Amino acid sequence: SITWGDGMEKETRLAVTLTPVDILNVRFRRSLRGYSVAEVDEFVRRTASSLEASLAECARLKEQAASQQRDIEQ
Repeated sequence: SITWGDGMEKETRLAVTLTPVDILNVRFRRSLRGYSVAEVDEFVRRTASSLEASLAECARLKEQAASQQRDIEQ
């Protein structure tokens, strides 16, 4: 898992691909005046779910485009 706040922000920005699993595995350090853990966890779950849906839609559209290209070439 990734612990956010230990210099990982820069590494994460440089990552080629961020998957829903990557998002779900991120852990934030706790601090005295930090955010609500429950709210952060819920946001992470919703973000991962949204990314997963977007990736599935992208894959579906790529397949649809490839299928249409094959039809054109026939």
